[in-house]
Amino acid sequence: MGHCLVGFLIGRRPYFMALKDHLLRKWQIKGEFKISALNHGFFLFKFNNSEDCSKILEMGTHSFGGRPQILQRWYLDMPLIKPNLASIPVWVRLPDLHLQFWTQRGIRKIDSGIGKPLYMDTSTAEGSRLLYARFCVEIDVDALPLPDSIDLQTPSETITQQIEYDQRPSACLCCRDFSLTNANCPKSNTQQTKKPNQEWKKTPLSL
Repeated sequence: MGHCLVGFLIGRRPYFMALKDHLLRKWQIKGEFKISALNHGFFLFKFNNSEDCSKILEMGTHSFGGRPQILQRWYLDMPLIKPNLASIPVWVRLPDLHLQFWTQRGIRKIDSGIGKPLYMDTSTAEGSRLLYARFCVEIDVDALPLPDSIDLQTPSETITQQIEYDQRPSACLCCRDFSLTNANCPKSNTQQTKKPNQEWKKTPLSL
């Protein structure tokens, strides 16, 4: 089959042409690629050369409409079974972030309180857009539900920083799986789901 990747999106299957148009703009590869829809929500991505195939795989996190896209290399007799997803990447925004925290250290301290820091967008890293900070973190299912705010300590006061998400993730808390939800999991009716863990918010973060 040549140079191929197989992948799926968290949540419902996207419209075929919408996904293809999005990837043509996003990937900007040298050669061409073809997309084929497979069973169980999977897509096959076939590239003309190995360089493009490797480039896309090494880009790391992919998303469509704010939903994570999981990609891996295709291999012979590969089973089309979605793995248990106990963690996923999520894009986070901090609107009107206090200037004291507009540093690499300040933003890292905040995003590490939400999840595992992955990377910032270019405007945030360069400080060229101070309307909001935006970064990507890896969220574990045990962190759900995600916080809407976090307390920050400045030299003169404690302020409440609002937190926004490009796409707020949901998951089955019984199975610890982001590819499922409590609504479509038979176990969720028989097992008690955990309550929000807000322990880390009790002490305001300071630099």
